[in-house]
Amino acid sequence: MGMKRRIMNGIAIGFVAVVAVALGVSAVGAFTGGGSSAAGGPVETGTVTIPIKGLAFAKGTRTVAVGATVVWKNLDGTAHTVTAKDGKSFASRNVDTGATFSHTFSTRGTFDYLCTIHPFMKGTITVVLPYGLEPK
Repeated sequence: MGMKRRIMNGIAIGFVAVVAVALGVSAVGAFTGGGSSAAGGPVETGTVTIPIKGLAFAKGTRTVAVGATVVWKNLDGTAHTVTAKDGKSFASRNVDTGATFSHTFSTRGTFDYLCTIHPFMKGTITVVLPYGLEPK
């Protein structure tokens, strides 16, 4: 029984050590600003540019603060649109090669969008409150 007890104590000590290290790493990330927002990415402010290239919205899924302006710039050799899936939040006309479309997000929410010419082109803008502001 003595040997079995030593093995069980060793396993218990190992488990406690693993949990302590995991909690320590998590705490360091929280205090140093590591990780990402609850919405799935770093919160961007100001003007955020999304290139349209290769028949895709490059880095087209973003998290922005209320008040941020998103600018889509067409770097492809063909026209595209930037249209909210809900059909009313925002919609561009055809964005020709080298042209841009922008929209300023004034309310919180999740805005899925696509190119109506090439519906397989999709993205999502998640809009959150800037740090330190309370909802109205």
